[in-house]
Amino acid sequence: MLMMQTNQIHEKRANCYKLLSLCFYQPDAEISAIIKALRNEVDYFSQQAVFKLDEILVELEEHKENLNYFLIDYGKLFVGPFNLLAAPYSSVYLGHERRVMGDSTIEATNFYQKAGLVINNDLKDAPDHIKVELEFMQYLIMKSISIGEEEFLKLQKEFLFNHLSLWITDFKKAVTTNSRTILYKNLLEVTHMFISQDEQFLSEKI
Repeated sequence: MLMMQTNQIHEKRANCYKLLSLCFYQPDAEISAIIKALRNEVDYFSQQAVFKLDEILVELEEHKENLNYFLIDYGKLFVGPFNLLAAPYSSVYLGHERRVMGDSTIEATNFYQKAGLVINNDLKDAPDHIKVELEFMQYLIMKSISIGEEEFLKLQKEFLFNHLSLWITDFKKAVTTNSRTILYKNLLEVTHMFISQDEQFLSEKI
């Protein structure tokens, strides 16, 4: 029973990472459903995160007929085409040159290869985009559940502590400073909260 309970927690962790990843794709008509699904998963870890997500759902309802309200904010923050107000790439925050496709991009790719993954040539974003890194955590968790090998649990901790958590705070600051929507301000609060709690969880597990 204890093992089943542990796996249920891991499944919720994996679901949270996957849903958070989906939130960093260009917003479309499915964004409300994604936020609602995330709310249902994250309530196990944080009631404060639930409150933040509820605020997002209120804003989404208010602007349900005007997706451009969110698309404009998304574009200015994460896409450009000129200056990115909150670049969603680890290399911008961790690399010495503070640019896209820097040393941190290579570091992220090395983690993927260590887990047995190969970067798809169809990938439209850099390998260190926040949505890719969040999805990678989901992959590692699901592998540890299905295979049951300690290796993937250790790799989760290594990637989280030595890479993802090192830039999420600065990324959150950039978003909360420049975002015009509750959606992205609160999304980064929730992402930061969840990653911090997951660090604590993995510290206790390994």
